Amino acid sequence: MRPAEAGSSGQLDAERSKRADRLAAMALRNDDAGLLVEAVIEYRQLISMGAGGIERAGIEHNLGVAMCLIGQRETDPAQAAAAFELARRHLESALLVRTRADAPQAWALTQANLAIVHLSNHRLTGDPAEAMAGHVALDGAQEIFRQMGKGYWTSWIASIRAHLLKAGDRRRVLR
Repeated sequence: MRPAEAGSSGQLDAERSKRADRLAAMALRNDDAGLLVEAVIEYRQLISMGAGGIERAGIEHNLGVAMCLIGQRETDPAQAAAAFELARRHLESALLVRTRADAPQAWALTQANLAIVHLSNHRLTGDPAEAMAGHVALDGAQEIFRQMGKGYWTSWIASIRAHLLKAGDRRRVLR
């Protein structure tokens, strides 16, 4: 595949994607909801421009993470639930391309973020099925990172699982 030529729509898309990623990173660093919303707008525009394949999966993943963060900051429970639902949909869309077989590290990262969405939704609703869905999302992800020697990511997933266990004991959910 040839690199996008200057001025082509591919180059513009790459620049817009980098801009969205920078906005999201600045939003996290500065705890700035306004920048996060700007990143979401950029990601949505990229999707509407027809990004496909691996590129689209990355955008869907980033949009899902951003929507989860928006949901976590939302004070209106209905708005938070809507944001978590959008986050789940975008992350699941990313998983259509980011499969365990084809992109194990990207798959594991997306699965971990999906678990965070379920954890956040469980905290909002108290629904034990959400805690269970979070555990299911993590199944296999920690193993992938362990096999790849990614200690930081393995610890991160263990932390997510610990929060899920605290949120709703897995054995109670299975009863």
